Amino acid sequence: MAEPASRAGVLAVFFVVAYLGMGLPSVLFGITLRHFAVQTAMIAFAAVLSCGAVVSVAVALRDRAPAPGALSA
Repeated sequence: MAEPASRAGVLAVFFVVAYLGMGLPSVLFGITLRHFAVQTAMIAFAAVLSCGAVVSVAVALRDRAPAPGALSA
């Protein structure tokens, strides 16, 4: 869907976001381990992931919700 002149830039942004999504949690977890015990860091990591999952489900359901005043079939 991108213009031919901007496809390389769009692909580059996609890869940057993908690599940050894969690498940043590991780096942050390693930094967290320097300051907290493993169990505490794991609980915090699980809590952050759980909150992210709840937010994604809420956003997905909000986008599928009918408009106010619309009748459902």
